[in-house]
Amino acid sequence: MATSTTGIKVPYAIETGCRGFAPGRVPEPCTLVIFGASGDLTRRELMPALYQLYSIGLLPDPFAVIGFARRPWTPDDFREEMHRAVALRNQKTDAWDEFSRRLF
Repeated sequence: MATSTTGIKVPYAIETGCRGFAPGRVPEPCTLVIFGASGDLTRRELMPALYQLYSIGLLPDPFAVIGFARRPWTPDDFREEMHRAVALRNQKTDAWDEFSRRLF
């Protein structure tokens, strides 16, 4: 354990950050699961950020997002709602069709 600048003891791995992350390098293929996918955080922050990473080529191929929510959305409902969220935050949604095929 190490002591952070706030005086709180934290595990060493948390303090030093992720060792495998290299800025600008595309990670291995993966699937991201979002619990609470119909919520405000997903709409305001997560999906616009994921879309931006995808549009500049920083998400792997293959990559998928599986959203779990209390609302009874179909995959098409999820895609439509997330498209609205991304359109509010990002000026260009040129790659949306390709990106949305990865949302479930």
